[in-house]
Amino acid sequence: MLNYNGLYGDNARAILPDFIHCESIETRSQKHDWKIKQHIHTSLFQIFYIETGYGKLLIENKEFEFKNACLMMIPENTLHGFEYEDKIQGTVLTISVSFLEQLFKLNPKINLELGKLRILNIDENKAEFQFFISLIEKIREEIFSYLPEREIMLKSLFTTFLTSIFRITQAQNEEKIIQNQRSLSIFKLFIDRIKDSKKPQKTITEYANEIKITPIHLNRICQNITQKTATQVVNDFFVGEAQKLLLHTSLSISEVAYQLSFEDAAYFSRLFKKHTGTSPKGFRENS
Repeated sequence: MLNYNGLYGDNARAILPDFIHCESIETRSQKHDWKIKQHIHTSLFQIFYIETGYGKLLIENKEFEFKNACLMMIPENTLHGFEYEDKIQGTVLTISVSFLEQLFKLNPKINLELGKLRILNIDENKAEFQFFISLIEKIREEIFSYLPEREIMLKSLFTTFLTSIFRITQAQNEEKIIQNQRSLSIFKLFIDRIKDSKKPQKTITEYANEIKITPIHLNRICQNITQKTATQVVNDFFVGEAQKLLLHTSLSISEVAYQLSFEDAAYFSRLFKKHTGTSPKGFRENS
């Protein structure tokens, strides 16, 4: 694993504790044929601003696509790499973690949020987009200008820049909570429909139509909440009801299937075994 105390490909140690660096994505990536191998930075925090173009963020065995106006935050000691298209344009801001902690020592909540790996899309808000461009340009100018009280100005600019990023993450978190609440409401409605229908062989399309969403959307909600498909959720419910009847009644296997509205007792037995690993008869005997 590649481990750098400084920037990618640099053997020199980063200047700590107030290391600040700014360069275009092209500066370093073009030298490596637009492919940055997975690596970590010790004690460095990076922000990648993608202005135009497309690429992939590589995190261990996963790939995350990004394009156009977006921000990526890479905390220290995070194993990451990139694959860029050669037309990509953007900026990489790198600061030492000690500098970051100094900026927000009175507000650890921001430090905690900035310590998360994130890809933030900002292309939907043109005003926000222009605001970040102007801040990044001003930071670049200050880094290379060496004007009086440069450090004070850089601290002020980075405080504004990173606090603005923090606000975006909070807004997106709230949006995610709202989306989760909506998903939970739909999922609860789906469960209620399953209980009311008493039809184990009812199709997912029928359930989705009743809830007024598409089958794809219903499946996505079930996957997000239970890591199961909508069909698996339906089957789990009726198999659970069958287990109750097998344990607490003397009904025969065929009668249990009939009680639960299965059209075919043999199909019921196959479904039961697929979900529990044993036949209805075996389940009753073992229990």
